Amino acid sequence: MLIKKLIAICYWLIPDKMNIELSLKKTIQEALLALYHVEEEVVLQPTKKDFEGHYTYVVFPLVKSLRKNPAEIGNTIGQYLQENSTFIDGFNVKAMEYQASADMLIAAKDYRSAYLTYKKAAGLFPGYYQGWFGMAIALQEAGAFAQAVPICQEAVKRFPTDQTGLVNYAADHGAWMAIRTQQPETALTFATHSLEHNKSEDQESRSTAYRFRAEALYRLNRIQEATDDVDAALALKKDYSTANWLKGLLLHRTGKSIEAKKYHQLAAEGYERFSSASYDEEDGTEFLDDKPITVDWDNVDIANYEPPGKDEAFWHTYFSEND
Repeated sequence: MLIKKLIAICYWLIPDKMNIELSLKKTIQEALLALYHVEEEVVLQPTKKDFEGHYTYVVFPLVKSLRKNPAEIGNTIGQYLQENSTFIDGFNVKAMEYQASADMLIAAKDYRSAYLTYKKAAGLFPGYYQGWFGMAIALQEAGAFAQAVPICQEAVKRFPTDQTGLVNYAADHGAWMAIRTQQPETALTFATHSLEHNKSEDQESRSTAYRFRAEALYRLNRIQEATDDVDAALALKKDYSTANWLKGLLLHRTGKSIEAKKYHQLAAEGYERFSSASYDEEDGTEFLDDKPITVDWDNVDIANYEPPGKDEAFWHTYFSEND
């Protein structure tokens, strides 16, 4: 959310820029308490010079706890500020509105339009994590795994480093896409970042990151480290089918074929696709996904791009895919 200070003729009321910031922070804290019964420290960022507004308040960390979309949160807080602060001339949540549209396009499986709409959001606010992560998801869903990797890297950079109670899913998805495209070193970096950042109580997400790192380490022939990580993944989620498959693969590669069969069976019990896969034929988990493709979606003037309208065909696809 971009916050504009009141026009210059009113600066005489509080001429000190620091005092203006303190006043804005105090009003935002009051808004959070009044609107959502939330008490938290407020951090304002200077708005990038290419964009309208003086201050930016990032509402993304509130999304999980409030269970509301960021555009709704931004609009509600912005309206409160306009009504209760002398120093607010306006606010802008357009980036979040584009994100909401892109989310629906993803659900309707229109991945190209979703990608461009997320890109539009990221262009309005280059620091907007959700815009960058959404672009990566659109590429991933389309099967453009290699192209998703650098976008995930950009998204990871934009995730608030102090929000260790939230999962940086861009790191997990980046690891996944890097494994799928034979980039084990990159996958290792992504997965390690995810594990080091994530201090939440979400054990499933940590299990996933351990599994990705285990497969990256296996690709790098670091067998014992891979074994340690897959054991950590299974300790957090013992019925994790892909981790059980990978555990069996590691055992098979170290000559423990009888024990490997036990984990193969556990994997197949959780996901039928594993039942027809053989450790003699498969050397990873790439067989779980279709062959990667390449897309050409960036040949669009994003400055003049607007999301497609939601016509009858859109809603038919949307509801058929999201019963």
